[in-house]
Amino acid sequence: MATSKKLINIRKLKILADAKKPVEQFVGPEMKYVQENTMRAINNLMTRPGEFVYASGRPVRKGVYYHCHYTINFEEYFMTGARHNPKSQMIYKVDKQTDVNNYVSAYGAPTKLAIPSKVTTPTSDDYQKGFMKRYFAKKVNEDSRPFEISVDNFNKSPLYEYVQVVWYIKGGRQAVQERNILSVAGAESIVAGVGRLLPDFQYFQATEVIDRQSRVRELLGIPEPKKSQNIDNTVLPTSDSNNTQTAPSTPPPGFNAGSGPPPGFGGSGGSGGSGGSGGGGGY
Repeated sequence: MATSKKLINIRKLKILADAKKPVEQFVGPEMKYVQENTMRAINNLMTRPGEFVYASGRPVRKGVYYHCHYTINFEEYFMTGARHNPKSQMIYKVDKQTDVNNYVSAYGAPTKLAIPSKVTTPTSDDYQKGFMKRYFAKKVNEDSRPFEISVDNFNKSPLYEYVQVVWYIKGGRQAVQERNILSVAGAESIVAGVGRLLPDFQYFQATEVIDRQSRVRELLGIPEPKKSQNIDNTVLPTSDSNNTQTAPSTPPPGFNAGSGPPPGFGGSGGSGGSGGSGGGGGY
């Protein structure tokens, strides 16, 4: 008896648990394909008179909320509901010339809608020029951040807005900064948020700067000062070949001021006079 009551309680609990499980709804192949391949969606749209029909061909009345799916294969699908939910139904545009269809007709369908991000780094040619070109994209109609892309993906999908930035990377520091400020300001007016991706002096390489004093002397025509020679830590004046040699300021060794000039000195006429006087005493 106790066993039978226990089994009854187990069955009741199982029934209650099964009742709380969500009912699995059938998802058609088209709906499943859209769900598995959606790259982005635009929500909270509202129908206009005669704009859509259901799969049965019945018109969708005015004022019904719907949303749009864009797949990775460059397709767009419309469904009822402000956002995707289990009750969403496929609806079809009466006028099939949407923006995406017009783009495909004009340029052909690319393989994918999604654009990958790619950070561009400068090359040696860019440094020779002093600047590089960088490309950015941002999803339209979404509160998303821009990101850097390669030039190969620039303007490749209508789901993004694009901007090109000329980024200066070489030269005087102040000049480079001023030019980049102008470049970023122009890009921000097209795609907001690009400036946050461009740090000041990113990839910057300074050129050789002439010494300020040398530059001033060059402008004023002042020659560079001569450098002193250094021998055994003794600073010597620079030699000048045009300078004349001066007589020594000290007399040679053995000279005595009281005894007259040294022997053989050319100015000894006074001594010869004295010798004449001695010869006169021989008479």
